[in-house]
Amino acid sequence: MMTTLTLGDVANVISVIPRMMTILGITGVVTWGLFSQQRGSFAQNTISVFATSVKMGLCVLLLWPTSALFFALHIFVVLSLGPGSIADGEMFWRPDYPVVYVVSYLLNTVLWVPLYALMCACIFTWSFRPFRTFWLALRGQRSGEKQPAP
Repeated sequence: MMTTLTLGDVANVISVIPRMMTILGITGVVTWGLFSQQRGSFAQNTISVFATSVKMGLCVLLLWPTSALFFALHIFVVLSLGPGSIADGEMFWRPDYPVVYVVSYLLNTVLWVPLYALMCACIFTWSFRPFRTFWLALRGQRSGEKQPAP
């Protein structure tokens, strides 16, 4: 069966471009403020602003899957420890179960904020070294130390 492409479908695809331009534009304004004090040629500053703007745009886009994971864990914790259901107006707070919601927010913050910060650090350094450094710090080692032989 062949499907037809309507004008609405084309408009939906084309509407992605202005959204991306908005994300890059907002992050571009922020990064221009960071780079405007640097001494260098205008071309070098412009390329630096664009590169940093793209990286910030990637970090902003990374908020969507991170927030989806946040809400999934929030729902799991609230349903597991709380009332067993989430009504329309009680997704983010229910006065009957304040401890459950506080535990959910604390658990999500402890888990997802460092992970998101590490992912953004990986984007800005364009390497996985921040994850390696964090893993070594969790194990109580410094990045320059050698691991003991077994």
